[in-house]
Amino acid sequence: MTVVVSLDLIGLLAIRLAYDVALAKAPGIPWPLALWPADVTVESPPTDDVLARYALQVAAEQVYRRELLQKLATRSATPQTSTRKRLQMVFCIDVRSEVIRRNLESMNESIETFGFAGFFGMPLEYVPFGFATGTPQCPVLLQPSFQVHERLRGIHAAQNLGLNAQRRIELAEGMLRNLGLTSGFARVVALCGHASDVTNNPYRAALDCGACGGHSGEPNARVSTLDGCRSRYFISTRLGISVR
Repeated sequence: MTVVVSLDLIGLLAIRLAYDVALAKAPGIPWPLALWPADVTVESPPTDDVLARYALQVAAEQVYRRELLQKLATRSATPQTSTRKRLQMVFCIDVRSEVIRRNLESMNESIETFGFAGFFGMPLEYVPFGFATGTPQCPVLLQPSFQVHERLRGIHAAQNLGLNAQRRIELAEGMLRNLGLTSGFARVVALCGHASDVTNNPYRAALDCGACGGHSGEPNARVSTLDGCRSRYFISTRLGISVR
């Protein structure tokens, strides 16, 4: 079994060790550090000025909440039409996607969005270009069932690495059924993975896609795409999902 050591984890451990060394060598800081200061005193009661500012803060929050609830209550729902949607977009259920989804659907009634775990039902191991092993692109409770390798012209998944055309269609079927998207497809269906772009941040993985094990959701979105007439024909005729 091949063990993949994350470079991010090594970097985080190096930063933590550097912090400990810096604290140990800093003058005036007792070592080892105490878990709780010995001279803990009871804080004095708040002054009238502090209480007055607290009351004003609570009042401001209540006014904002009341105005927000009134706007939400009076907003008219988007009328449902039977016409075919022009665009359907599947986003990760990450809370940061909600703002994008809400604004897209409010701008045009022909746009429909869905939420799904950002690995899009593809438990894969993504091997970047020039690497022999990769990282798990799935929730931590799952294990990757196949590898995908980055090539100069995109992502390639070899049949002998656990993903053939049949398996790919089965995984796509599971995602579509869990979405409830088995009919009424738009002319364009887009899968939107997400990632972060930070520099020198030891908590970078927390800003990426959690469903992808703290990595970018781009490889999963690309592998999940049902491209080609053969795949769509199989989905329509064999699995009873109307894709056109």
